[in-house]
Amino acid sequence: MENLTSVSRSWRALRSVRVIWHLSTVVVAVASLAMAADAAAGRRHARLSSDLQAHLSSGSGAVDVIISGSREKIARIAQRHGLSAARTLESGAIFRVSRQALDRLSQDVEVDALSGNARVHSHGVLTTDVTGADAAWAGEIRSLGPVNGRGIGVAVIDSGIAGDHPALANRVIANVDFTDPQGRGYDEYGHGTHVAGIIAARSYRTPPVAGADSGMAPAAHLINLKVLDSHGDGYAADVIEAIDFAVRYRREFNIRVINLSLGAAPTQSYKDDPICLAVERAAKAGIVVVASAGNFGQTPDGKLVYGSITSPGISPFAITVGALRTNGTLDRSDDEVAPWSSKGPTLVDHLVKPDLVAPGSKIVSTAEIGRAHV
Repeated sequence: MENLTSVSRSWRALRSVRVIWHLSTVVVAVASLAMAADAAAGRRHARLSSDLQAHLSSGSGAVDVIISGSREKIARIAQRHGLSAARTLESGAIFRVSRQALDRLSQDVEVDALSGNARVHSHGVLTTDVTGADAAWAGEIRSLGPVNGRGIGVAVIDSGIAGDHPALANRVIANVDFTDPQGRGYDEYGHGTHVAGIIAARSYRTPPVAGADSGMAPAAHLINLKVLDSHGDGYAADVIEAIDFAVRYRREFNIRVINLSLGAAPTQSYKDDPICLAVERAAKAGIVVVASAGNFGQTPDGKLVYGSITSPGISPFAITVGALRTNGTLDRSDDEVAPWSSKGPTLVDHLVKPDLVAPGSKIVSTAEIGRAHV
């Protein structure tokens, strides 16, 4: 009797599953018909960054558009719209399109989001005592023991690194220039060299780990990925390529950290922003991604600006760092967030950012000859 009851219950359960399966089939069919109807009716489907929205509304001429996705997906979209990629990325492609073509792309049901090839800009950047670096060197952080960055690779995605600075001798183990296929990653602006020194400069006058004469991790090695030009400017596509390069070669160079002291205006959700998507890929590959918050937290007349965190600092997959004023003392009780440091929440997703603050005013570091950005 119990067996018959069990069979009966199983049969009723199976019938329920079949009903649910049929209902799910109907839902999928209806959804497919709705998508087809949307396409036929010319309804908007893609999410556009705010710069592309503005161009679609009142712009003229051609504009660069980044479409993220697999090579197969990009090939289908390109063929469907009669487009040729101006540049192929590991994670998508860039197309130079007219306003009309942008409108058609925005209505393609296979296109989830469209992003502009945003301009990115360097972010100008106290001592190792304030940050706790000297305590880490001395082994005072019990859970870590003595650490100085030995064996850790840091990918510096910036304006390049000067190869002739004595404090950076033997620090840089690879140079890749994404601004010039023939380039060697030399710093023509000075910002990248300055950042590199903060990370891993090694004193050449006194023994290593000599307080302010050394970087935060004086034994770490650097991977120089140049994406900014002689004016400290660059494009989102180059930053994306550099991040993907770091992910691809993370084991060869033991890249454990990516540093991004740069940013672009936040024009869309981090879920669609192609730089943020690259940051997410890096984080999921096990790399710690550190991004600056930006320097847009105050207007020229002194008013505070909220929602001013730049991309990729808007990503929850990045550790976003704001700037701190130490007021020239080692006492942390008088520290304050620099008024010009960008403030959250993030503009589109309303995330709490930055994640932390660190000394970012009057920082002394390495400089390319004839150029100093402090």
